[in-house]
Amino acid sequence: MLTWLSDRVCPAAPAGDFKLPRGRVTFADAPGRPGVDVEVARTDAHRSRGLMYRRGLPEDSGMLFAWPRDEPRAMWMRDTCVLLDILFIRSDGRVAHVAECARPLDDRQYAAREPVAYVLEVNAGWARRHGVRAGQYADVEGA
Repeated sequence: MLTWLSDRVCPAAPAGDFKLPRGRVTFADAPGRPGVDVEVARTDAHRSRGLMYRRGLPEDSGMLFAWPRDEPRAMWMRDTCVLLDILFIRSDGRVAHVAECARPLDDRQYAAREPVAYVLEVNAGWARRHGVRAGQYADVEGA
């Protein structure tokens, strides 16, 4: 499990259970067809919380934010304590943009370069290590 910030810097999570449905994203065009197991955030409440307050993320896992159609999307890292890559994926499965190494606890927006239906957050460096880049296809399961 990768971590970035210490517990004393990362804000505490609000009380309550935060369980999401599971899915998988596989990159058919990347070397070795890498994939990640994901939590799927489909509701506004789940998308608003995302990976906030997490102190680590297992290596081959992530969070998939899903919407019903392609639209302009932007993400931020408020209260997110893990250094992440953010992959923007169109509804047809094509990766539109990869924002590498999004800075934790930052309100800067990372935006897709075209309308997308999915945003995948994984540990920073994952996309580069696995040869995942814009233009490739992602098979999104469970969204």
